[in-house]
Amino acid sequence: MNVSGERRSDAVDVLQQENFEPVILGQGNRVEAQLPAPHAKVLAGEKVFLYLGGEMAMPDLSGWSVRDVMKFSQASGVTVEQSGNGYVTNQEIAPGEPISGNETIEVNFDSERISDEVDEDSEEGTEEENPETNDEEVENEDE
Repeated sequence: MNVSGERRSDAVDVLQQENFEPVILGQGNRVEAQLPAPHAKVLAGEKVFLYLGGEMAMPDLSGWSVRDVMKFSQASGVTVEQSGNGYVTNQEIAPGEPISGNETIEVNFDSERISDEVDEDSEEGTEEENPETNDEEVENEDE
């Protein structure tokens, strides 16, 4: 999938339609480079890094695999010092902070994947009312 030279919005649309996860690096309007390279074999759901030129911002690496972080390092020029295995649980530079591509950052990994969705689901489950109580209340109102 070659999106080099495409407008940012067009490139993102194309990648999402093909079931890839675009990761934007830079502030420009057109894709200057991409990783994996155009025509490389890419698995569905895989991150595709798009460099647009200009100042880059640190992405939120939470939950990313070691492989994704290594691709980010290659695409951005940021050197990553890895601690642990599995999925990212902590990163030294906060998401959104400007990066130049010359930094060295420490990234901590853990074998348990962090997911906000799991946390939200478990919170929702604790707030649900007992369905039997609701049915009884409805029956009493009808009488």
